[in-house]
Amino acid sequence: MDKAFEFDWDTVYYFSGKYSLDEINEILGFNLRNYTDVGACLIFVYKGKDVYSYEWFPSSDNLNEGIYMLTDLDLFKVHRHNAKFNLEKIDHTIFVEYSAFKNSRGELLKIKHQ
Repeated sequence: MDKAFEFDWDTVYYFSGKYSLDEINEILGFNLRNYTDVGACLIFVYKGKDVYSYEWFPSSDNLNEGIYMLTDLDLFKVHRHNAKFNLEKIDHTIFVEYSAFKNSRGELLKIKHQ
């Protein structure tokens, strides 16, 4: 994932929609500068500060949103040097697959053909 983004970051976090802003801030160890409570989010951090975040409502009905995360996890934290994800772009949507997802290929194909 370090090649996919052209800004400095050292850690990426993923939070499903199950986490409140207070819980996210506690896990991060600082208060987010920008946050919209719409569902899931990716938060990129550099030297203890958020440098980029992307929030979306995860649903196969919202595939025009730009990003669709394929993972079984509610939360993950990955350091830049260990950020190994599969990225696949279909039309205008980027599917990000984290290795913990058990049936990601089947789910991606199911979503793709809806």
